[in-house]
Amino acid sequence: VEPDISRTDDHGPTRGPSTRRRLLILCLLIVAIGGAAAWYFELGVSAEVKRQRFIKSAHESLSQGKIHEAITALRNAADTDPASAELFHELGMAYLRARNQRQAFRQFLQAVQLNPNLIPPRFQLARLQASKLALVQANKHLIKIRDINPNAMEGILLAVEIALAERNFDGALGILRDASKRQPNETIFYMNSAAIYMAQGNYKAAEANYKLVLDR
Repeated sequence: VEPDISRTDDHGPTRGPSTRRRLLILCLLIVAIGGAAAWYFELGVSAEVKRQRFIKSAHESLSQGKIHEAITALRNAADTDPASAELFHELGMAYLRARNQRQAFRQFLQAVQLNPNLIPPRFQLARLQASKLALVQANKHLIKIRDINPNAMEGILLAVEIALAERNFDGALGILRDASKRQPNETIFYMNSAAIYMAQGNYKAAEANYKLVLDR
């Protein structure tokens, strides 16, 4: 430790703080003032502004493939708005990208509980259930989706996934054929049909559906 530097006043020699100690005290004061200023500034920031900050950070992280950073940002966003079903849906999708199906399921379930009429999280929840052969629960979600919007794309695709989980390939293809007749420009129906035909080894039918995709 550097010894104090002696100084002299009218009453004789005294000992004062060293230059290093003065600088240290000054730095501590600057840090304390800066921290207090930042804390005071944050008090004035609305929850919506914070929410948008976290969402923007999450989207930037996702675009860069930084999934875990995105999850952290989305969790922070959800903390600022715990009633937002859309945020929990986004969080669930991020967990899916991280291949954490258990956490994804929880987030989708939370979203559905917050807003029962929001289709995307209900669709993802049912897909996870169908993949685990929990088909009774998946079918309940399918019925609800059809009640909300009979023409919803999610309802069609979910019906196909449930049929595939039941190994009802003809039923899945029939659903896709009917959907493509009603919406002939939706290439996703032909893509799914082609994938099923490929799995069955029916390459000619698969090729025909891929050509339909290219024609659109």
